[in-house]
Amino acid sequence: MDKKAVGVLAVADKYFLDQLKAECETHLTKKMSADNCVELLALADQPHPAAHLKKYAVDFLRRSPALVKATDGWEKAKREKPLLFCELIEMLWLRE
Repeated sequence: MDKKAVGVLAVADKYFLDQLKAECETHLTKKMSADNCVELLALADQPHPAAHLKKYAVDFLRRSPALVKATDGWEKAKREKPLLFCELIEMLWLRE
């Protein structure tokens, strides 16, 4: 499941397999780290909306902003996903 959870989540979303999608989200939240937080947040946002995973990733980022900001994923999000990055900034600092 560790290697396939992201792919299974996409398939579960596509075919409306809500229970399987929820299990994938739960699995991914348990495996969340500073290194993969932004990547999982991007996954949860688009193209396969996953509200539980997104909420957990935002909460993780709020608890450990310095750790997440020190990762390659943070820098990559700034370069490659500017809209997501702007949304992150807004969620974290402007909506408090």
